[in-house]
Amino acid sequence: MNKLTLLKISILLVIGSVAYFAINEYNCANTSCFTFTNIEQFNKVEEYQSTATTHSSLFQRDNIFLRVSTEFDVNRETADKLLKSKTTQVKAVYADAVSPYPGEISDKISCVKQFEPQFSIIDSNGIMISTFHGYYNDRLSFGVCNKNQISSQGILSFFYCPKYEQFHTLEFALPFNEIPNQDFEELEEVLKTVRCVRN
Repeated sequence: MNKLTLLKISILLVIGSVAYFAINEYNCANTSCFTFTNIEQFNKVEEYQSTATTHSSLFQRDNIFLRVSTEFDVNRETADKLLKSKTTQVKAVYADAVSPYPGEISDKISCVKQFEPQFSIIDSNGIMISTFHGYYNDRLSFGVCNKNQISSQGILSFFYCPKYEQFHTLEFALPFNEIPNQDFEELEEVLKTVRCVRN
């Protein structure tokens, strides 16, 4: 093997190593871009997507599922727009709609207020986490309008890590409980321990 061939191989190895570490620098495949209390108890069940700009996976601990989605290289302005868009989408599901067949009984379609997700903001050491907690349908999404549609309950949360320019979506889903407040309170306490980290 001549010196030119060795040089080419060395260059390719260096480029490959740099690319590998650059990709993994932004890869949150194992929830390594943030942390919270007992995060190590969640095991990855499925990886949905992993690119240089986004990562999403499903994790599980006992009967609790956690869907994680992270967007990379997000500046503050874009993060604000993402947050506004995502919160508007959730609220729009429960907005009153004009009935397609208005009549004497009702001119609008609406959900019972008790099934609407409750919105709150959690301060986790300066990280402002926007959360919705409520009931999920059989597709693990909000949209439940009566008790018969409930398949589980959960918390959907969004937060931004400005230092690392990452926008995170965490979604906890757990079995339906007739008295869900205790479960929600426990998960909200977990969210209060969220920290941004660099893997």
